[in-house]
Amino acid sequence: VTDGTTSVSTSTSWTVTGTNDAPIATAATAAAVEGDVSTVDIDAVASVSDADSSDTHTVTHIVSAADGTEVAVGDLQSGDLPAGVTISGNTLSLDPADSAFEGLADGETQDVSVSYIISDGNGGTVTNTATWTVTGTNDDPVVTAEVASAADEDGASVTVSALENVSDVDANDNLTVDESTLPTAQVADGTEITVTVFSSTEITDSNVLAGLFTSTGSHTFTTVIGAAVEGGFEYSTTTSSESNNSVITASQGTAIVNDQALSLPAGVTWDAEAQEFTLDPTDAAYQSLAVGETTTVDIPSYNVTDGTTSVSTSTSWTVTGTNDAPIA
Repeated sequence: VTDGTTSVSTSTSWTVTGTNDAPIATAATAAAVEGDVSTVDIDAVASVSDADSSDTHTVTHIVSAADGTEVAVGDLQSGDLPAGVTISGNTLSLDPADSAFEGLADGETQDVSVSYIISDGNGGTVTNTATWTVTGTNDDPVVTAEVASAADEDGASVTVSALENVSDVDANDNLTVDESTLPTAQVADGTEITVTVFSSTEITDSNVLAGLFTSTGSHTFTTVIGAAVEGGFEYSTTTSSESNNSVITASQGTAIVNDQALSLPAGVTWDAEAQEFTLDPTDAAYQSLAVGETTTVDIPSYNVTDGTTSVSTSTSWTVTGTNDAPIA
């Protein structure tokens, strides 16, 4: 400081007293796959930033999933955390194998979120959210028992669902019978059947088409018809079924002979739309049963599919004989 002639040295200072700065947090996220046996962990304080570098951050409260109230971590009750979620220290964990996620269809997703309060130990808090996106996988259908029913000879028809006792935890799955697994038998001789062959390239030569299908039997073939299909072309013809249709061949590719038809036990019919079997116990096959005598009508094995995987089941009826009056 000078008086214009001489000067003297001095100084100025401030004592700044710190105050607490509240922490800041960004949402935490993770991905999980339904059914995985390993938990998916989220460090609940990893995303926290704080201007006060010496602060220590701790999860102190959870926003209850049951009623939205703030519950101290040490006082958590069942239902405060979403199904499959646990907390240990500052670590939130999700168990993707929890039953809460079994209903997810293959590829379907479900978000599981937890809101929680973080304290810096000095009065500062911040509310943050952890979210897991759980992706569903396909769960196989399950059979608990075969379909079993009963009927009386000459009694009323008995209809059963082919899907009875089959279940699937995937809520959006549609269970159906794989009809290719129902019993079949070759059609009667003389029945018109279709024969097809696949070609990756189009056949334009009329002579090749005319001789595309041959047989060492007595089969004769109708005019070959071609159609574009995925990956190439399909050519088809018709002929009359014979006892041995394996003698039908194709000059190009492999001939597919469609000579099989549904073959169910006597008196049994199949309703594809309703996915039901019906047994008519008035059928002649059961008229010889004596009073009280029983016979089992069995469809021994067929598959039920959810569109991805299938499971085998069966259907049967126990038919009990009744008295048939003599005829003189």
